[in-house]
Amino acid sequence: MTDYVEHRIKFRVSAESLAGTIYGVVTAMAVIAALADADANVFIMSVVAISTSIALALTFVYSHWLAGSYSDQPHGGGRVAWRFELKAVVGPVVLSVVMVLVKLGGAKAYEAAETAMWVGVVALFVLGFRIAQHGGRSNWAAFRFGLLDSAIGASLVLAKVIVH
Repeated sequence: MTDYVEHRIKFRVSAESLAGTIYGVVTAMAVIAALADADANVFIMSVVAISTSIALALTFVYSHWLAGSYSDQPHGGGRVAWRFELKAVVGPVVLSVVMVLVKLGGAKAYEAAETAMWVGVVALFVLGFRIAQHGGRSNWAAFRFGLLDSAIGASLVLAKVIVH
């Protein structure tokens, strides 16, 4: 049974924007997990994470435009797709800023990468929680959705530990 709750506060960010941000955070975490080792450079990891998210966003927009251009069904066009996909770049930028600041604070590159990834895990929890609230879920149900999202991030941290 799903319990729905009417929230008294208005949401300033749409569920679609939150979903795009989740996509970006997971993408950035996957890139960081793949690149973070003892010889890693946080600036290069940051550029690659952001560039990968932009490339994926552009790919989605292009494929959406292409499918709509050769279809007889109505579509929102590339601008609508880009407006949604632009949010996917927010997560990589935030994680990159965290990673660079931790590195500038004197940490080693892999420590900065791990810190950014754990910040990503927390961000995924918050984003999942907020999306569930958008859907009218109770705080308990939203908490469970947040845990599910953060488990995705934690699995990426575990993959990084196993690989490196």
